Amino acid sequence: MNGITMKSKVIWGVLACVAMLLSFIFCRYVFFDLHGMKQWPFYLFMFGLMITVIAAIFEARWVMLLTATGYIGGFALGILFGVDRACFFLK
Repeated sequence: MNGITMKSKVIWGVLACVAMLLSFIFCRYVFFDLHGMKQWPFYLFMFGLMITVIAAIFEARWVMLLTATGYIGGFALGILFGVDRACFFLK
């Protein structure tokens, strides 16, 4: 153990989940006109939430932080590069 208390672990996990939730709300509802997807942001949110919970259990703070920021970061990169499909190379 590296001395991380249970209280610290819970606080980091809750903050990461709140960050994921805020990212989901922005991507799903606020930026809906940019992408027009209804279910895909929810599936990504659920997967990110699972990763965050597992990272909280194993005390991986960087994974929690990068999962929460990667959700909105991936959306921003998709908009920036204007990719319409995930597999754009398969035509």
